[in-house]
Amino acid sequence: MARVSLAKLKRFQHEAQEFIKDAAKVDEQPHSSKWRRFARFWALVWISFSKNRGPVRASALAYTTLLALIPLLALVVSISTAAFAGAQGGERVDDLLDRLVRTVAPQLDLIHDEEERSIARYQTVEQIKTYIGNVNSGALGATAGLMLVFVGISLLSTIEATFNDIWGVTRGRAWLSRIVHYWATLTLGPVLLISALGLAAGPRFTTTRKALSVIPGLEALITMVLPFTIITLAFTAFYKQIPNTKVRFMPALVGGLVGGLLWQLNNMASAFYASRIVTYSKIYGSISIVPIFLLGLYFSWLIVLLGAQVAYAFQNRRVYAEERQAESINQRGREFGALRLMLFIAERFLMGEKPPTRADMSLKLGVPSQLSCQLLSCMGCARLVIEVQGDETGYAPARPLTDITIADVLDALRAGAGNDLSTHEDATREFLRDQFSRVSEAERNTASAMTIQELAEKSLLLRHTSADKNNE
Repeated sequence: MARVSLAKLKRFQHEAQEFIKDAAKVDEQPHSSKWRRFARFWALVWISFSKNRGPVRASALAYTTLLALIPLLALVVSISTAAFAGAQGGERVDDLLDRLVRTVAPQLDLIHDEEERSIARYQTVEQIKTYIGNVNSGALGATAGLMLVFVGISLLSTIEATFNDIWGVTRGRAWLSRIVHYWATLTLGPVLLISALGLAAGPRFTTTRKALSVIPGLEALITMVLPFTIITLAFTAFYKQIPNTKVRFMPALVGGLVGGLLWQLNNMASAFYASRIVTYSKIYGSISIVPIFLLGLYFSWLIVLLGAQVAYAFQNRRVYAEERQAESINQRGREFGALRLMLFIAERFLMGEKPPTRADMSLKLGVPSQLSCQLLSCMGCARLVIEVQGDETGYAPARPLTDITIADVLDALRAGAGNDLSTHEDATREFLRDQFSRVSEAERNTASAMTIQELAEKSLLLRHTSADKNNE
């Protein structure tokens, strides 16, 4: 019976994967129904999430978070305690820790034993407070304290690197910029969150809830909608600020809505984990809190990363299908794409316009965003283009256009920073190397005969001539 059920499950999984792949391969037509486009969008999101190794990254972030949780919370508690002095401030911090454990790991409430279930979350909060006290009191020593700070910074750096990978960004922020972003997150975030918790538990909000309780169902609706709204806004800010690229508000909000909805569903549907929770509590006994909390962290990061993938897909939805096709583009296609990017940058430069951004070039040229990121990175390493910092990173020629030829662009993609393959030495190798060099030299002579300056001037002239004919 078990074998039959397992076979059916595998067959269902295979059919589901094939359905998703087929839905993603279908070309989107202007007359396609909304449901067809909707299904295709989510099929592409899931394929991208799987290819970006979302579940693997979520597990890695869960372990990293478990290691970095205490030093980060120690810093958060120190700042929050200083900002909210007195007994009321301490109560707010305790409430924050309790809500954190309840939100991240709702599975703790599913421990099989009734007595353990009633005290599991309390023990977790108290243990975290004990660890935080050890860090703040200096009981670990200077070296261990520095190591904890390093672990905390590494977590934030890992999160940024993961988000950058989802968005196809090859370069992270400079260390000075990272310090500013991380410090703002660690200082302002807890203060704003605790302030919101204080307002939610304050007398004015309590009075408002009592007044609304007169209307049947309204109080329960607000109690359900308010946490969802707070989580959605937090995710939106997270998706907008963490990647080292410009994320528009609407895509970040869409990702935040998806993440917030899945987060709420995770809290509501945590009963599905009950069987595993029972197993953990029976095997590990009193220390079952650790694997259970780790499981909660894993699902939390899975939701966060999926929301980030949705935000990226929504912002690049016009070229998102091409993004998936970029993996099958051959070397000749990559070289042609690099020439188009270089020519576009040169034209903007000659016209005295603002340096184009990667998103701008991807949309106007039809070059997939992640592919353009790879090509621009290769040309940047070859010192053909340079990044121009602004609201969003733009690109400009790194040296005079008269000093850049088509051969330079091709060499940037073909040679790059790698080494040539030597192979074993024999008579055939030298003969073939000579023939290969002749072909390469002939191609290089032709490609070196025209500079990007000349190419851009001819392209602009052709464009103006075409525009004049259309006006006539």
